[in-house]
Amino acid sequence: MQDYLLEVSRSYTDFSAIINANRDRVELEPVEGGVVGYEPEISFAFATNDITQDYINYIENSELSTHGTIVYQYDYKAQYYYLDGTKLNTNPTSNPQPPFSFEGTDYINQSAFSYDFVTEYFDIVSGSYYNPSNYEAVIVVDEGHRLPNNIMTFLGVSQNTIIPFENLVGQTFKVFTNNAMYKENDGIFTAKNTNVDTADLLSLYNDESNQNVITVTISGIIKVNTDFVSVGEGIYYTPKVAERIIELNTQSDVVVAQRASETSVVNGVTISLNNTKEDVLYTLGGYDLPSGILVYPNSFDDKEAILNILDAYNIGKDEKAQVNYVDTVASAVGMIKTVMDSISAVLIAFAAISLFVSSVMIGIITYTSVLERTKEIGVLRSIGARKKDISRVFNAEAILIGLFAGTLGIIITYLLVPVVNIFLAEPTGNDQIAQLFYLHAFLLIAVSVLLTFIAGLIPAKIASNKDPVAALRSE
Repeated sequence: MQDYLLEVSRSYTDFSAIINANRDRVELEPVEGGVVGYEPEISFAFATNDITQDYINYIENSELSTHGTIVYQYDYKAQYYYLDGTKLNTNPTSNPQPPFSFEGTDYINQSAFSYDFVTEYFDIVSGSYYNPSNYEAVIVVDEGHRLPNNIMTFLGVSQNTIIPFENLVGQTFKVFTNNAMYKENDGIFTAKNTNVDTADLLSLYNDESNQNVITVTISGIIKVNTDFVSVGEGIYYTPKVAERIIELNTQSDVVVAQRASETSVVNGVTISLNNTKEDVLYTLGGYDLPSGILVYPNSFDDKEAILNILDAYNIGKDEKAQVNYVDTVASAVGMIKTVMDSISAVLIAFAAISLFVSSVMIGIITYTSVLERTKEIGVLRSIGARKKDISRVFNAEAILIGLFAGTLGIIITYLLVPVVNIFLAEPTGNDQIAQLFYLHAFLLIAVSVLLTFIAGLIPAKIASNKDPVAALRSE
């Protein structure tokens, strides 16, 4: 059950806080006679976790790994190069989208998925899935086998022609870790670039023995096979690559220098309230602690076991020391449930009104029947029928009306269910969305009978109380 993802992140969005804040805002009673001030919480939905070595040790020593797959993610800014003949292409990114973003998003990243998730929700277009034990990567394309032009440029291929799969599968690109990426001058470290340091970068790229350069092989091309998983096109490498990057970067010269300095040693990076020394070190890959932990449960029962393990860590700890997780599915279901509850309340109100009106109409119909059969009531009373016998006649009539109406409604529903499922199958991917279980069908018929019986009680009582002599004289 790879879709029950649980996530522990250094910073995350607290969806429950959003829901509760909106609910509290709706429930606020307005003050009388004026306006009152309050202190707004600008970032009430933004929360942080302190992921410590103690927490990692707890995770590693628990039984969590027997219930699911753990994927560690790290915060760092790496440098990726691809050799196109004699030209080095570097870090492909998406184009900025002002005013929403003034920086592009990296197209090369560590895979955030477990191997089982990849094999279940992605189809192989060419080549193979990556081997989690190797320095490998896969290219994720869209349904039309397309890639953003910036990735095509990085891989040294034309943007306007169809590139055979075999021209991409098996290719390699390289990751430059800090000691290969940064040059130092008077204690200030500057990232090398292809305009100034071309010869040095080419030399490093071609030096297969350099431990500070990691070679990553593209093992295959894959694409998503379901509408329920959304992944951007890009190049995704194994967590093993990320672990090696962190291993080398934590010992790199720039990280050692940054640890010893309270000011930034990286050219162009300043330390401020919004950019702390810790943030700089995370960007440099200076921490071997993960910034995120993704847990993919093996089953729904395993998910419950994992939740118990994660919750157990927080027992007895104050709020700041607690480490909270994001239950992606539960958050989504919670938000959907809030909307559905509102819709259900409206539908229930309409249904209640409809039932009330229909019950009144059934009562009127029964009463009309009483008026039209007054003489028959008199005849029955004159030959010895008791009041309760008269009442039973009209109660039976109401029950038969309810039984017929309920049965007819169930038959029509069963006829419409296959038709509704045909229309819903394509957009939902499920041809069994609309269903009516037999138990529910019988309950609906019973409710129909009960309502008509109740609606006919008063007219039946009126009929039973009629004077036999007066009833016989009626025309």
